[in-house]
Amino acid sequence: MSEFCAFVSADVEGVSGYGGEDDDEPEAGRAMVADVNAAVEGLLAAEPDATVTVADAHGSKLTVDPAALHDRASLVRGGPRPNGMVDGVPDDADLAVLVGFHDRPGTGGFLEHTFSGSLADVRLDGRSVGEVELDAALLGDLGVPVALVTGDDVLGETVAARLPAARYVATKSARGFAAARCRPPAEAREEIREAARDAAADPPKAVERPVPIDPPLRVAVDFVRAEYADVATLWPGVERGADSRTAVREAIDVTEAYRFVRGASKLSV
Repeated sequence: MSEFCAFVSADVEGVSGYGGEDDDEPEAGRAMVADVNAAVEGLLAAEPDATVTVADAHGSKLTVDPAALHDRASLVRGGPRPNGMVDGVPDDADLAVLVGFHDRPGTGGFLEHTFSGSLADVRLDGRSVGEVELDAALLGDLGVPVALVTGDDVLGETVAARLPAARYVATKSARGFAAARCRPPAEAREEIREAARDAAADPPKAVERPVPIDPPLRVAVDFVRAEYADVATLWPGVERGADSRTAVREAIDVTEAYRFVRGASKLSV
C-alpha cells in the first residue's frame, strides 16, 4: 500500500487570530504556523505515517518560520515559484489543504484580493475567480483534490458553491475590508485539527473543478489602473480588452492561465 501524502498551502489573511496587522510582524507568522500545525496534526492523527509538504504561499513566501513548523512537515518557501501558491505539490499527493485563505475582490471578504492589490478581477472564460479557485483548478490539473479550506465566513460561501466536497473551517467573520471578528484561536485550531483528520480519513473521491475548464481558456485580467494593462499588453499574445484596464490572452491550459495571472499581479508602475 502506498504511503499517504498530503499537501498544505498556507496564506495568512484567513488564519485564526490574525486581524490585519503588518504581515511582516512576528505575530502574523506565529498565527499562520499555528493554524498550519493544527492541520498537520489532524492529518497525522488519521494517517500517522503520512508525508506532509507545506508551501508558504503568502507574499514573499517567507512567513512560516521553519523552526516553528511541525517537525513532520517539509517546507517549500521563497519565491517567485513557477506554480505560485501550489508550487511543490508532490506528484503522488492524495489531497490538498488550503489554510488561511481569503476571497476575491468585490465579495466583501476580509482583506479580499487576488494575488496582489493590482488586480480588480480575474476571469476564466467569463467567470470571476480568486486564489482558491485558481489554486484548486491547477491542483485539479495535477490530479490533487482540495479536501479542506480555512478562512473567513465570506470565503466559506464561495467554497460551498464552487468546491462543495471540500470541508471548511471559518476562522473569523468579515466586518469590512480590514476588520473581522476573530474566533478564539484555540477553538478555531481545534476545529482545523478535527477537519483535517476527517479529510485524511475520508478524502474526496475525485477532483472537483471550481469552474468549468475547457481549454483553450480565455483569461481576462482587470487591473486597478489602465497603466498596468498598458504594460501587460507588451507581452506576446496579450491583447487589450473592451475596458482600458483589461488585458486578455488565450491560455492552452490551466498552468499557462495561472502563470499569466501570477505575472500580471506583479505589475505596477
